[in-house]
Amino acid sequence: MPPKVVASAVVVVASLIACGQPQSQQISSPASLNCTPNNCKVAVTVSGDCSDAANITLNPDRLPVPKIHHHIKIDWEIQTAGFKWVPAPGGISFTTAPLPPPGEFTNPHDNGTKYDLTDENTATSPTPYKYGVHLQRSNGTLCAVKDPFVVNGD
Repeated sequence: MPPKVVASAVVVVASLIACGQPQSQQISSPASLNCTPNNCKVAVTVSGDCSDAANITLNPDRLPVPKIHHHIKIDWEIQTAGFKWVPAPGGISFTTAPLPPPGEFTNPHDNGTKYDLTDENTATSPTPYKYGVHLQRSNGTLCAVKDPFVVNGD
């Protein structure tokens, strides 16, 4: 068989194999990078002085929670030494409109550098909820409040 025919056949076969794969295996959504069916993870870092919210970074800053996952735990972990969470339930607060429905975010816990809560994720279409991140230095001095988003039903 001529080399051009072999190369064309390889391309066609590879394309057919790719088309036969489920869509979720072909492309990873941003939500799938941080969330599993059991939990979502957010890394928190502080650079410089925490009295400026711009020095507090969350990865991801906008957490998309896939609508197929319900009763999922969201885990935030501080990556920078010298900082801890304001004790639960004060470490994460949903106080900006639109407010989540009652019971959407429950069961907060902290252990110093880790904070988690349960997200019922009842939204059927992408619904952003702004939340406040409340950190403090190890000596108890409060930091500025960072205000990222959880996007339920993404």
